[in-house]
Amino acid sequence: MIDNLRNTDANMFMPISLNVNWHNKMNWVHRKCRFCVISQHTHLSAVSSNIGLDPSYKHSSLVGCVAIATFGSWSSKVCCSSQVYSGLGTYTINTIQGKHNKLISFIAAYISVQRGSNIGTESLYAQQVTLHEKKNKKNGSFLNKSFCPRKDAICHLNTKISELQKAGHAIVLMLDANQSLQDCYSGNSIKPYSIEWLRIQRGLVDPFISLAGSRPRSTTLTPQRDINFILTFGISATSISTVEMSQPPHSDHLGIILDLLSILFFSASHSAIAEPVPRMLSASNKTYVMHTSNMWKINAPRTNCQNG
Repeated sequence: MIDNLRNTDANMFMPISLNVNWHNKMNWVHRKCRFCVISQHTHLSAVSSNIGLDPSYKHSSLVGCVAIATFGSWSSKVCCSSQVYSGLGTYTINTIQGKHNKLISFIAAYISVQRGSNIGTESLYAQQVTLHEKKNKKNGSFLNKSFCPRKDAICHLNTKISELQKAGHAIVLMLDANQSLQDCYSGNSIKPYSIEWLRIQRGLVDPFISLAGSRPRSTTLTPQRDINFILTFGISATSISTVEMSQPPHSDHLGIILDLLSILFFSASHSAIAEPVPRMLSASNKTYVMHTSNMWKINAPRTNCQNG
């Protein structure tokens, strides 16, 4: 995966469902060091559910979670990074500021799903149900047994994206929806709180459809399982493609590569950050300094200094 990111000269990487407990700070250190192989200038934003605060999960993996890694010159343009949504670990946001104070917000999201009657005790869906129950118990509130983490997450994303749009942000939303486009329809009607419902509500663009004319056959290694999406608002995509990010695969999901027309937001098409090579200043010769009409002779001793 690291080799693929380096070979494609990626500016940003949004891994979803990493199974990492980001509440353990050592996980931040370890993962960021890995990403620094791509670029020494790396910004990392990540979120897990608050189940990860439980000491029993501190040194173990935690199902779910999302992250955004920003590399090179783009990392210096991150003006805001937030992990929100009541500790449920659904999404994280990176906002990049370009020329004329233009803003692009990148959102990485994982929409949990209940699979049958046995959802497991550690799935993100189960984590979110548990957190909801604990919150209601703590507040002495009525327990809403019809609480659906999936519906709640999409409603919250709808509200957040609306706020960003009103603030003038361009938006790139990358999400594991656990839902195909066909799943969003009931007959000819769009299901409320589906991913297609969210796209239409917020006027988002699907680059696969706008550039290629149709969704891919699959965004996973499983045929006919197209459940991952990139949706945009206020910024044009120039190309999009699926790609196998690692071999042998450690995940069923394919990567999605998106090229953006970012020159409208940044003052130059390329502005790589580089650390200057340290200079060694040596002076063993006589130095002359001009002062008004007089010339002063200085016998300068030999000196060695870095970054002088």
